[in-house]
Amino acid sequence: MDALLDEAIETLERVGCQFDYCDGPTLEPVNMVTCFACETLAKLRVAAGRPPRRDDEGTWQERHDEWQRRYMAQATGGRYA
Repeated sequence: MDALLDEAIETLERVGCQFDYCDGPTLEPVNMVTCFACETLAKLRVAAGRPPRRDDEGTWQERHDEWQRRYMAQATGGRYA
């Protein structure tokens, strides 16, 4: 059963979000903000004894802010990093 649970988690991690502005895996899904795949992934991780979200998974806004920071640093030669 653990192998099946691990396989299901790995599959959903590879598939990724169902839409662009999803806030990622969470146990408190929000309509039109959390996709079904991420909601299910969070539940499976907790069932496997893991946290619902990995440290490297941010919300849509956090991922966008990080992209914007990297873009501005590259575009300005590091002045706005």
